[in-house]
Amino acid sequence: MADGQDIGQIEAEIIDAEGNLCPQAESELTFITEGTASVIGVDNGNPESHESMRANHIHALGGRAYAVVRSDGTAGECIVRICSEKLGESCVTLCFD
Repeated sequence: MADGQDIGQIEAEIIDAEGNLCPQAESELTFITEGTASVIGVDNGNPESHESMRANHIHALGGRAYAVVRSDGTAGECIVRICSEKLGESCVTLCFD
């Protein structure tokens, strides 16, 4: 039941044209939600980072970054777009029941 306590973790990886992880990539990734959820935090695993973990954007570390989205209490779908000025855009759909 979507009660506003449901969360989902999005794990973004920067990959090359052949699908290989780009461990040197440090591009900024922005997570944008459309639908029944919102971004409540981001992380990249870097203990030395001074970037806010409560924002919707963060620089990748080792080619990876993460976002946590929380349901707004309404059942339905949420589209999460992951955008980067240098890399373009990708998206994933979450379903909160």
